Amino acid sequence: MNDLYRELLTTYVKPEHITSNLNEIDPTNEKHFKNLEDAYFGLGVQRQISSSNMLPELVIDLKERCRKFIIKACVGIRKRYSLNDPVMAAVSLLDPDNCVDTSKRPESLQRIFELLPRLVPKCLNEQQQIDDQWRKLPSLINKVDSSQAPDVFWNQILPKEDFSKLANFMLEILSLPNSNAECERKFSEINDIKTRKRNRLITNTIKGNILARQSILRNSANCIDYNPNEKMMKTFTDKIYKNEPLSDSDTDVD
Repeated sequence: MNDLYRELLTTYVKPEHITSNLNEIDPTNEKHFKNLEDAYFGLGVQRQISSSNMLPELVIDLKERCRKFIIKACVGIRKRYSLNDPVMAAVSLLDPDNCVDTSKRPESLQRIFELLPRLVPKCLNEQQQIDDQWRKLPSLINKVDSSQAPDVFWNQILPKEDFSKLANFMLEILSLPNSNAECERKFSEINDIKTRKRNRLITNTIKGNILARQSILRNSANCIDYNPNEKMMKTFTDKIYKNEPLSDSDTDVD
């Protein structure tokens, strides 16, 4: 996210004002802006301007709108992410390329152990085993594909006995939520499902609706042309409904 934020700033902010401490940069400070003709908005905008007979005032208006759009994106990133968060900076080493590159990776995971104490084994011996496996990881550089996504990369290493503790620890770190965006999406889905007319839906029913939606989207389909397979048809009977009393959380009505 830091790289994206910095890249957006370079399109309209003077280079001398883009310091290493991104939190100190105000993306709305007009004193730091480049001249509008020097701002970069991509090849598409440049070609549109050069290939058409746009009036000068329309060109200025277009560039100003593009700059306002980028500024709004920068403000949104700054609002939702802690750009100097030490945890996020340390976790960046989970990128597979960094993990096997001896010039980029730290020799020890001690710093991460200090930042994420709840994920670290209490036993010092187990901590040492994870750290030892981390130090040996570059030996796998020719045996694993470091171009994969971090979760795929560590799942690839997990079955290797000599690195299983390290892989499990890294996957636990990857499971940590790093923003509230996903939570906001889920609450939005719940609001779409639990309308005024359907306010008495219990939690399990709402959960089922959300999971069904995820399954359909995963198969690039929609509720109109989705065809359940034979196993689903055999499963969808009254036996899937448990005859249990509802809990207080299920019977609550907003």
